[in-house]
Amino acid sequence: MSNNVTRVLVAVVAIPAALGIVWYGGLLLAALVVALAVLGTRELFDLAERTGVRPLRGLGMVFAALPALATWMLGTTGSTDLSGVPLWLLSQWPLAASMAPVVVLMGVLWWRAPDQKPLAAAAVTLVGPLYCGLLPSALLVIRYGAGPDQSWAATWLVFFPLAITWLCDSFAMWGGKIFRGPKLAPVVSPGKTRSGALSGLLGGG
Repeated sequence: MSNNVTRVLVAVVAIPAALGIVWYGGLLLAALVVALAVLGTRELFDLAERTGVRPLRGLGMVFAALPALATWMLGTTGSTDLSGVPLWLLSQWPLAASMAPVVVLMGVLWWRAPDQKPLAAAAVTLVGPLYCGLLPSALLVIRYGAGPDQSWAATWLVFFPLAITWLCDSFAMWGGKIFRGPKLAPVVSPGKTRSGALSGLLGGG
């Protein structure tokens, strides 16, 4: 089965399901984002382990799940100004966030020997939740900007950046296959071409 056919079949099933979940919102949407964050963090950790760096997998995945859960809890107040959340609770998030590096560093000192690249393990353990957990939670911020109730307008806003990303990726693949040419970054991704990158940029635009 070709890559194009696979993409279309996945889209036929996944897009309607995702539309329904985003429209419905609530804990179901938060759980979906949590699952994506944890799976993305696991994949990043797998890549790190291939280079000999062993992040704290369990701790990192827990941290990856927290941004989506926190965004959902704040979003259920039904107000974009978060007036239903106690001020003392909102004021504590910088302190709570600053504890994450401390916990990770203590963990690598306890569970990683000096020859096991503890600083690299700590860095990957923190980068995973930031990249794979915090960034997807921005979709929840967009969704809950319209409040906790079902909203098609908020659903379209959530899918707008996703649709652009999908178009960019698809046009990049098609443009690269049609025009070929010099590689974009052969060390990082041998299959990517400059023509594909330009095609993706135009398609996304």
